Amino acid sequence: MPISDRPRRLTLLALGAALSASSPALGATLTLVPDAFTYHVGNPITISLVGDSQGAEDSTLFAAVELVPALVDPHVVRFMPPPLPDKQPWVVGAQTAPQICPYQANRCMLLNAIYPGPGDPGGPVPVGGVDPANEPFTYAVLTATAGAPGIYNINFVTTPSSQRVDFFGLTGAPGTTITIINPEPATAALLALGLFGLAFTRWSAPRRHA
Repeated sequence: MPISDRPRRLTLLALGAALSASSPALGATLTLVPDAFTYHVGNPITISLVGDSQGAEDSTLFAAVELVPALVDPHVVRFMPPPLPDKQPWVVGAQTAPQICPYQANRCMLLNAIYPGPGDPGGPVPVGGVDPANEPFTYAVLTATAGAPGIYNINFVTTPSSQRVDFFGLTGAPGTTITIINPEPATAALLALGLFGLAFTRWSAPRRHA
């Protein structure tokens, strides 16, 4: 190699190393997915917990969210164990049945599962994955009613460390934001006018037949 080409080659190698160091490998994802981003007061709210293991394996899975007061009467309506048809299935904890949140203070558990084996006593902790044909997979669905107007951030629990996200290598994940608004004045006026017209029609109908 000509001497003049060596600095250029070293520069390209350094640049490639820097790029590879700044580009994280594709990993698992865990997302809170609301069925809308804006709700009127009194509307139902549905938020799904959707995850993708990206082929990773783990021994335990856990996730909980911080509730906000505007989520009135929050319920987790269903929990789904990860689909793994070719191996021993995941075991979902006591939260398999629908439950009223919060389970602790203002927090709501959305995922709590363990992979039980098979394994040898004293051997390595058994780990399991998720059937890739079913990913991304919905692990839980949280429902509530929209309360006071405002903009609200719904985040995963981060402290203590025993209650933070544990999902195929993830120890944290982004939350979501929802907006609750009052019904538009024009919509409310039209609704009131319609109810008034209906009441007037019922009141005046006997008079026309008299």
